[in-house]
Amino acid sequence: MPQTSSASTGRILGGKNAELGQIPWYLLIKEPNRGGASLINDRWAVTAAHVVDHDAFEPLWYGGIVHGRSKDAVELQTEKIIIHPAYTGEVRPLIRFTSRVTLGPNISPICLPENNRGLQENELGTVAGFGMTEKQKQKCRATPDVKMQYTQNMFCAGADGKDSCEKDSGGPYFVPALDAVSWGVRCAEAGTYGFYTRVSNYVDWIHKTMKEN
Repeated sequence: MPQTSSASTGRILGGKNAELGQIPWYLLIKEPNRGGASLINDRWAVTAAHVVDHDAFEPLWYGGIVHGRSKDAVELQTEKIIIHPAYTGEVRPLIRFTSRVTLGPNISPICLPENNRGLQENELGTVAGFGMTEKQKQKCRATPDVKMQYTQNMFCAGADGKDSCEKDSGGPYFVPALDAVSWGVRCAEAGTYGFYTRVSNYVDWIHKTMKEN
């Protein structure tokens, strides 16, 4: 089942099962890279670039679900994926579906944040996903002292063993408007946090792109 984790409190480490309709904007992609997306109107969604970064790849998304095999899942076929022209790892791609989604209590869009809205320190938010629920036991294959760049398009969140993790990428972080899971170093470990994209920094581009396409 999709799990949610509040910053005060795929699947989420330390989260709890969500009820059908509780996060109606959440979309799941299963193959080849499991991840999430957020419905922002009846034709468009946003996700993480590395979830859809495949040549000639048109993923099939599922909405209106409480677990990955729900018989009530709504299938959404990708028509077009649009990447920001100044692409960097934290930018959210836009997904246009082949047809409009029939909205209802179990599948409906989330509001985009106000343009350039900033989060306050200790402001609480919720993250959702179908990703890992346990920390990986294997050792990291990357150089242990690797440094990751933090930009003004990102923010950190996490608390008390609760975190997004592998395969939660692209899914929503909301307060209640939308931001998105981006990346992390370790899942739910003391002194580490998940990194999230400030969708508010891209609202003008999102509206412009949807209008032109």
